[in-house]
Amino acid sequence: MSRAERRREMRGQEKKEVTRVMTIAQIQQMKKDMADLIADELLMKVVGIAALIIHDKFGMLMKKEVDGKSREERFVDEWEKQYKLFEAGRMTLEDIL
Repeated sequence: MSRAERRREMRGQEKKEVTRVMTIAQIQQMKKDMADLIADELLMKVVGIAALIIHDKFGMLMKKEVDGKSREERFVDEWEKQYKLFEAGRMTLEDIL
């Protein structure tokens, strides 16, 4: 413990909290990064849950393996293909519904 820390402790003072200054652009970028991270995690949960349901409840509807890929892997591959079409604007939410 340094001398200044000992003195603060003796006086009952706590170490001051460091204040950081950020620009509005940095804050906006941080918000965007966090939103992207949350969206990616949510998306993986949704796809993961759907693959788990296919594995546990609908295995009898699909062959277990085709071309070395399990039904869950085939589902995720097909999901990614459809999602890319959606992102490219070739399909809309109304089309899906």
